[in-house]
Amino acid sequence: MTPAPDLHLPADRRRPRGAGRLAAALAALVVAASAATVAGPASSVRAATPPDSDIPGVPLPGPVVTGTLGGPVYDRVYSLSVPPGNVILASLTGAAGTDFDLYLFDATATTVLANPPVGLVAKSTSDGSTESVSYPSRSGGTYYIDLNGATDVEGSFQLTVTILADPVPPTATLRIQGGATSVSDPTVTLTIVAQDALSGVDVMSFSTDGTTWLPWQPYVPTMLWTFPGGDGVKRLWVRVRDRAGNVSATADASTILDTTAPTVVAVSPPPDSVVGSLRPEVRVVFSKSMTPVWWTTGGLSVRPLAGGPDVPGIYTYDDPSRTGTFTPVVDLVAGTIYQVQINSLYDTAGNKLVPYPAWSFTPKLPVPLTLALMPSAITAGGSAVVAGSAVMAAPAAVEVEARAAGATSWTTIASVFPDGTGAVRVPVAPTVSTVYRLRVAGTATTADSTSTAQTLTVRTAITLAGLVPGVSTVRAGKVQPLLAQLRPATGGVLVTFRMYRWDTKAAAWKLFVQTTRRTNADGLATWSWTHRVGKWYFRATSAATSTNAAGTSAVYRWNVR
Repeated sequence: MTPAPDLHLPADRRRPRGAGRLAAALAALVVAASAATVAGPASSVRAATPPDSDIPGVPLPGPVVTGTLGGPVYDRVYSLSVPPGNVILASLTGAAGTDFDLYLFDATATTVLANPPVGLVAKSTSDGSTESVSYPSRSGGTYYIDLNGATDVEGSFQLTVTILADPVPPTATLRIQGGATSVSDPTVTLTIVAQDALSGVDVMSFSTDGTTWLPWQPYVPTMLWTFPGGDGVKRLWVRVRDRAGNVSATADASTILDTTAPTVVAVSPPPDSVVGSLRPEVRVVFSKSMTPVWWTTGGLSVRPLAGGPDVPGIYTYDDPSRTGTFTPVVDLVAGTIYQVQINSLYDTAGNKLVPYPAWSFTPKLPVPLTLALMPSAITAGGSAVVAGSAVMAAPAAVEVEARAAGATSWTTIASVFPDGTGAVRVPVAPTVSTVYRLRVAGTATTADSTSTAQTLTVRTAITLAGLVPGVSTVRAGKVQPLLAQLRPATGGVLVTFRMYRWDTKAAAWKLFVQTTRRTNADGLATWSWTHRVGKWYFRATSAATSTNAAGTSAVYRWNVR
């Protein structure tokens, strides 16, 4: 079946094997006319031509019509009236061995034999006799169905005709540049997916504001569209209409026109740097989101500066941070300078990356360093040991560095050589919490190396002036001054005094009284208490400060009589 009508068919619509039929039919008309001249009036000539052989044909007798076609029966023509907005569905089948064709004409046609054809709106002319046509009539009116048997084989046929209303509008969706969230060129490809179940999609119309519509134009599934210049959101609306005149709901799509080229914000390792790894991670931070595939398929090249093949590695891209990474899968040569070159990359809008100059770095072997603090927490006035190890091919000094709480830089407190096992031990006695690490200076093939940093927590020391921890026996009524001294001496620290009493019935210590005081500039906090009969114990605690963890005093006890 030929789905779309061809209004430029040759006058003879029949197969080549039936090309003599038109001449034969004309000859028959001439003979009939001659006979009429001899025999009588012209009405006998018209009687020789079957009324259903040409337009106007005969009214379609029903939805299913049967008969014979082919051989001496060239055409059977049926007329039908179609309401506006309906679709004509006609199908034809014939007996085995026949070859029938199906044509549909509108009201402008006066004959099925016109040359060129007039009013032909649809046809089906496949080999054989199984034919069908579908034609929507927006305005309705009279139509003619022509069954053509243009061969010498005569046989039976069945014609089925259905006229259906098409009240359902088509549907449409719109995508800009394949659904891209941003584009770098104002000229984009539109994809209009439109569907209609019955009469088919005919035309479409666009709007740039969702209100004012451009003229209808033939429907095509893809086309180019040019937005006005200027970066920002670009939005477009579309609607389609089927051949029955139904208009779809509006569909819209938007994208961002972005013509700003991306740039490199930062790189790592920095240019001309030394890195303490033979498999350093190379990182590039971009100013905009990049198309991941451009990076992951070879976003940059790493190769020896003196020449050699590219270093193989793994590429990853993280869009939230706009960062591309490259990690070698083989060890680089220690002390060799390597050059990094960023390749052609594009952002998600399609803008090309502004070229970034190549840079170099030198990988060197790190010195394995370990560090432990024994213990990891002390009270001010106590001490600890910075213990570590350094594995080196040649003896070298190991520096112990410290950074006290509140300090912003490291200070070397000791420089020692490891013993025969590579061990390092340095005693320390800080008064405030301090971070420690080990450091070894680099050589031609080794990098400046540091261990992980460890924090030695120093708790505030609290003592009561004039009192000795333990049990004291005193008489009731005596006023006991309590003078808490903090070390290191820090003013403005909150100190909590707690006094507990032994509960004979419960056989347990229970809190009797609690109060808080702040230290003066010398780190002193005072409180007094009048002894009462019973067994008591007391301790003071200090709040944490910016330099020290919270401290707790020893226990002081009294038996009061």
